[in-house]
Amino acid sequence: YNQSERAEKYVSTLLKLANKGLVYPCAKSRKEIQAFEIKAKVGNEYLFPQELRPIQKHYEKAEVDLNTNWRFRTQWDEKVSFVDGRKGKQTFEVGKDFADFLVWRKDGFASYELATVVDDHLMEISEIVRGEDLLVSSARQCVLFAALNWAPPQFYHCELVLDQKGRKLSKSQRNLPRLFFGN
Repeated sequence: YNQSERAEKYVSTLLKLANKGLVYPCAKSRKEIQAFEIKAKVGNEYLFPQELRPIQKHYEKAEVDLNTNWRFRTQWDEKVSFVDGRKGKQTFEVGKDFADFLVWRKDGFASYELATVVDDHLMEISEIVRGEDLLVSSARQCVLFAALNWAPPQFYHCELVLDQKGRKLSKSQRNLPRLFFGN
C-alpha cells in the first residue's frame, strides 16, 4: 500500500475525530509552542500547552479545512500503558511525556500517527515491530486506537543499531555500515 493513495481513509477518520470533538485546528508555530518552555520528559520535543487550545467543539465536515494543522486533544495527567514484547509494561503520562499531537498536517497529509493507526486497523495488523525510539509514538497511537474504539496491535520495540559515534543508523540518511555492503 502507498499512503499517498489512501488519503480518503485518513480524511474519513479525521472527520470522525472532528465530529466527536477530539481534534481541533491549530495555527500555532513551533516558536509559539516553544515559548511556553514545556519540554517532554521523554525525548526532546516541546509539549503543546493546554493554554493554547481552543474551546472544545464538535466540527461538521464543512468546517474541517484540510489545509490546516489538526491536533488531537489529549487528557492531561492521563496514563497511557501498553505491554511491549521486549521492554514489558510501558507507561507514559500525558502532559509530561507527550501532549496534544498533530493528526493532520497543513500540507494536506495525515500525520504518521493517524496514518499508521488507520492502516493498522484496516489491514488488521496484529503485531508491530519498530525501533525503541518510537515508544512515545506508540503511546500516542494507543490514544488514537482508544478514541476510535479500535483494538491496538501488540508492540515490540527493538534496540537501536548505532554507529561508532552513538548515532542511530538510518536508511533515510543512508548511513549503513560497510559490513552490510562489503567493501
